[in-house]
This record gives sequence, C-alpha cells and structure tokens, in this order.
Amino acid sequence: MKRYGLMLSLLFISGLLAGCIDDLDHAHEDGTKHTHEDGNMEHNHIVIEEEIYFDDTPRISYWTGKVNNHYANGTWISDPDDTSGSDIEMLEYCKKWWPDSVDVSLRTDKESISFKKSGESTEYAEERAVYECVRESQNVNPRITYWPGMINQHNMNGTWISDPDEMSGANIDMLEYCKKWWPETISVKLQRHSELIEFKQQGNNATNNHSSEVYLCIGIKDNAKSSDYSNSLLRTTSTVIVQISTSEVIIITSFIWILFTLFMVAGKFEYRNYQANKMIDKVVFEEEE
Repeated sequence: MKRYGLMLSLLFISGLLAGCIDDLDHAHEDGTKHTHEDGNMEHNHIVIEEEIYFDDTPRISYWTGKVNNHYANGTWISDPDDTSGSDIEMLEYCKKWWPDSVDVSLRTDKESISFKKSGESTEYAEERAVYECVRESQNVNPRITYWPGMINQHNMNGTWISDPDEMSGANIDMLEYCKKWWPETISVKLQRHSELIEFKQQGNNATNNHSSEVYLCIGIKDNAKSSDYSNSLLRTTSTVIVQISTSEVIIITSFIWILFTLFMVAGKFEYRNYQANKMIDKVVFEEEE
C-alpha cells in the first residue's frame, strides 16, 4: 500500500509540474508569443503565412478652400505649387501626377488627410473623400467584367475583348464565365480598382465606355500571386515557424531529472523497506524456533 501511495504522490507532483510547463509563454523568433493552456506541447505546427498589404493606389483628395493633396510613395502630399485647389477637374489633376490616367473613381472609404491653406503652413487634419486615379491598364492577369445590358468582357494578355458570341451577359455566374476562357480557374476575386472599358450593347454594334468593376480569374498557378493584380499593391509574406524555446528545453530537462530523482529515491526507500521486513521476518523465524 505504501508503494502505491508513493506512486500516486509522484504522479500528482508530475501533473503539477506538467501544468506549470503547459502554461508557459511560448516565444517565437519574430517576437510574438502564445501560451499553451491545453497541455498540448507539440511543436510540429503548420507554417503560418501572414500577408501585409500596402495600398499605393494613385489617388487624390480635395477640400474646398485648401490646397489639393495627392498620394505618392506611401504618403499624402500637399501640392508643392501651394495654389492648386478643388476648382481643377479631377481627371485633369490626376494626369498632373499620373499622365496615363483615364478615369477617376470615388473610393468607398474616407482617409484622414492633413490639408494646408494657400500661403500658410498650418495643417488641418480631417477625414476626406478620396478619388482613385484609374490608369490605363498594363495588367495581364486573367480577368472579366460585367455591365448589365451589355456583352461581357474578358481580358487576354492586357487587351479587353467583347465576348464573340455577342450575347453573354451579367446573368452568368462569374466562376463559370472565367472557366469559359481559363478552365483552370478555381476562384474569382474583386480587383481593388476599376477600369475604363468599352462595352458593346447586346443586339447591335453600339459601344459605350464605362468605369467598371473588374474580377480576377484565379487559377492554381495564379493563386500564389492573386494579390498582385494591381501595381498599387505590394505584397510581403512573412513565414512564422513555431519552435520550442530554450527556456522550455531547460524546464522540461529539469522536470525529467526531478522525476528520475524521485523514482530513484522511491526505489531506495522501497529497498530499505524490503531489507527491514526481511530482517524482521528473520528475527520472528528465529524466535519461533
């Protein structure tokens, strides 16, 4: 009974030590941490990819009575001429900084921008509407676009082509339509910026230019570069591989040595009990004789 009691005590102590280890903060090489609270100390984790997007889309912003701003090299810049204001037509102003601009599109989200009054250095920060300068496309990614009532368009090697069947319209599922031109397509993704595209009307040869939303046809080979659909996006991928830390190695090693020592002490204790019981049995036997 004593032996079983000692073994239960050892198991209890080892459980407490294991709990201490499981709750350790686990440091990664990139400086991030997480805590093992569920007792799962396996470190053969899946590689995690973290994507960070830097939106460098060409864009401008106006505030009546103040100098215009344009976005370049990751920052908003007040027009250095210190006079250009909101009376300038937006496409014309886009072409001042990006000569290949063909259209202007209002962005969904406002941005916090610092404006100056002409002749002053004081800055006034406010969330303002932002207009994207849509540039002539040099994008060769497979993509499609719809305009209800018009014939669908697909882009082959940088050129927009009206569907030769002259009837395919916006009622067709986009993934299905992508597969019509690129059978390996596995998903469809909205492109961050619109494009100025010439559409044909169904049933006649009349054409209309339209700043239209564009959808990328992403295939197995293209999937790794699916976020590179625009020159306005820069993608960086950081790989984090979770590894066991040095401190945990020390603690686990110490834990093993403690267990080993406890088992040695328990064994020695049991041996002494055995020897003592043997001597008692011998004395009893001699007395009985």
